[in-house]
Amino acid sequence: IGVMKAVGAQSNTITVLYLRMVFAFGLCALLFAVPLGALGAHTFSHFIAGQLNFDLAGLNLSFGVLVLEFAIGLLVPVLAALIPILGVARMTVRAAVQEQGTEAGPPVAGGLLSMWVRMQKYLRFPRPVMLSLRNTFRRRERLIRTLIPLALGGAIFMSVLTLRASLYTTLESMLVSQGYDVQIQLDDAYTSRRVLQVIDGVPGVVAAEAWTTREAIPVRADGSEADDARLFAVPPDTKIYHPDLVAGRWLRADDRDGIVVAAGLLLAEPEFALGQPLTLRINGEELVWTIIGVTETFQPPLAPATLYVNQSALWRQLGYHNQTDTLRFLTVDHEASTHLSVAQALEGRLTQAGIGIRSTRTSTEDRRIFGERFTIITSVLLIMAFLLAVVGSLGLMGTMSIN
Repeated sequence: IGVMKAVGAQSNTITVLYLRMVFAFGLCALLFAVPLGALGAHTFSHFIAGQLNFDLAGLNLSFGVLVLEFAIGLLVPVLAALIPILGVARMTVRAAVQEQGTEAGPPVAGGLLSMWVRMQKYLRFPRPVMLSLRNTFRRRERLIRTLIPLALGGAIFMSVLTLRASLYTTLESMLVSQGYDVQIQLDDAYTSRRVLQVIDGVPGVVAAEAWTTREAIPVRADGSEADDARLFAVPPDTKIYHPDLVAGRWLRADDRDGIVVAAGLLLAEPEFALGQPLTLRINGEELVWTIIGVTETFQPPLAPATLYVNQSALWRQLGYHNQTDTLRFLTVDHEASTHLSVAQALEGRLTQAGIGIRSTRTSTEDRRIFGERFTIITSVLLIMAFLLAVVGSLGLMGTMSIN
């Protein structure tokens, strides 16, 4: 730069020259990055499709994505290099010729470099080690730029592992709270006594409960409707479900209008609160309940909120008695093979009795499905951490080669 300026080059000319060089580097990188990125995205999409149990139609390149890739690939390097290029392009001829790539003059008093100089006579490191440490802290800006991506990559990696452990711990807590090993959703409401008689004596079943479910719509004070919720009418002496209460209490046998709601409902609808009335529209009728408890429920973000009332209270308000559409079971153990065999035996009994089945689920299947969803999230975050670590490693290699 000093020689070019000495023969008449202007700062603008030097700036454009180096920006063109950076632009060319970005263009060369895009020639490799675009096809490799498309291949990697297609491979990762196949992985996600397998987790979600569907097949991809084929590989399609989005024009908008390609434009975005080229914009980022060409503009980001130019913007990143603009400040240092402008800095050196504005240097005088004398300063550019005298520039040695290290800080001129004595170390700044009190700085890291000065600290290493003072500590040389106290630390018993070999002299090559002290020289390398001195050189490392000589260009503090370069050191900071090298450490930032390495630190971010390590922090994200540790955060992802922590998030993964937290998700699976929460999942296990949710499965323990739900309690059931097998759940069967019937296609209609049937008499509870008849259904329980049909499934009585199925091998591997140690407990069975008949629940009732209804779709419910919470109604606000102004008459508008909140998001749909799922109402569970549970036996008052349930031994299968173990609520994770965060406020209030659980249902008692003598509760005639008490309701326990998920904490997510209160967060989404601040006007609903513990001890306050809650109006639900069920089958076209508006029923008023009183919130007596709040439970922590693990569920997908878009899933409807869960509500719990006594079976007898719901039967009385809707005008029918002793009906069920949901069956929950405990098995002798929690092995996947046991869950599968018990579910098949229960389905066979119910089908032979003319009772229709809408769906069957087991806790092992729930664990597998949620695990697959968690894998998608953690995989994306781990890829981000890996890419940051690669960028940091490349920066470290450059710094070490310069040092």
